[in-house]
Order: sequence, then structure tokens, then C-alpha cells
Amino acid sequence: MLLWTVLRATISPLCDAAGYGQVSLQEQLSMTDQSNEVTESFYRCRRDGHFVDTFYDLFLSKSTEIAQKFLRTDFRIQKLMLRQSLLEMICFDRGMPGTREEIERLGRSHKELRIAPDMYSMWLDALCEAIRKHDPDYTPELEQLWRHAMLKSINEMISAGGSQESSGC
Repeated sequence: MLLWTVLRATISPLCDAAGYGQVSLQEQLSMTDQSNEVTESFYRCRRDGHFVDTFYDLFLSKSTEIAQKFLRTDFRIQKLMLRQSLLEMICFDRGMPGTREEIERLGRSHKELRIAPDMYSMWLDALCEAIRKHDPDYTPELEQLWRHAMLKSINEMISAGGSQESSGC
């Protein structure tokens, strides 16, 4: 609980710096509580050490096109990149300074890899399925918080990467 008290004290000035200053303190605290729920869920999911493996099993099974994109992937590195990206996305949702640039970089990188916008929805579905399996405190409401947090970054990545057609992969 002390950690979240410290985070609340930290997040309010960050929200102001990110342009959320016009938002009431009650709304800021609500956004912070929701972000905290996602952050807490992320760490609960990681406890057993299999969350990322479950995610990739689910994600790669969503489409042969997705599976083909990962044929030559070093999954030791890929799993580290996913964990880092999830943290960046959570921080971006919180409005933390410097995260927009990283999310935009991810969008440009995904464009170079010819990631179609429909693959992001499959990615998000696989993520939520993995969360359901690994977070003992999972609820449908928590899933909606995750979806909201991740969609903010996904939309920014698609925007930064420019429009792509699904058939272009």
C-alpha cells in the first residue's frame, strides 16, 4: 500500500505536466487508481514466470500470418521486449513524460515490420486472455481497464506508423 501512496503523490504532478491539469483532483485520482490496478495486475501476472509464454502461445495461434512473422524470432529477446513494451504502454497511459516518443518509435518499427492494424486487435485479445489465465484477481472490469490502457498506445502506434492495409503484410 505504501508503494501506491508514493505513486499517487508522484502521478499528480506528472498528470499536470502531461496536460491533465484541467482534470479535477477526483478524476486524476480515479485515473491513477485505474492505472494502479493495471500495474498491479501486470506484476501479479508475472509472478509465476509463465505469463509471457502464455501470451505468445495465444498470440501466435491467432493467425498463420502472425506466426509467420515470428519464424526467425529469438524469443529470449522478444519476451524481454514485450515486458518492456507493456511497461512503456502502462506508463504512456498514465501520461508519464517521455513515453510518447517510445510508443511512436514502436509504431514506426511495426510499420517497417509490416504489422497490419488488425493484428493489434489480435495482440490485445491474446494479452487479455493471458491476463485472465495468470491474474488471480482478474475481473471483466479489470480487463476493460487493460484494454483502455493498451488501446491508447495501440492507437498512437498506428498513427505514428501511418495507415497500413491488412493485405499489405
